[in-house]
Amino acid sequence: MVVKDSSTVIRVENSSDLIDRLIESATGNIGTRYRSGGTTKAGFDCSGLMICTFNNFDIRLPRSSIEQSRIGMKVSANEAQKGDLIFFKTNGRRHINHVGMVVEVADGEI
Repeated sequence: MVVKDSSTVIRVENSSDLIDRLIESATGNIGTRYRSGGTTKAGFDCSGLMICTFNNFDIRLPRSSIEQSRIGMKVSANEAQKGDLIFFKTNGRRHINHVGMVVEVADGEI
């Protein structure tokens, strides 16, 4: 995925072991059903997936993607690293409404 200007990247912590475990936890939920407002393995939305993933490591995140974007340290897209959270404005919205996690950085793309 190529990061666009409307994206914001947030770095939460820089511990490679923790980052690998967070990525493993998040990707272990591939196939879990989408559920608007959900925050458990019964179903979640994008920010709920981040909440569920980070809760496994006793790290508490705010509920919404826009609130999550306000914590941590902002970095430029070309500084993004594995484990960083990336925030988007989708569908022409004026505010952040989607979050994901960088799971790989290769050849300048995330």
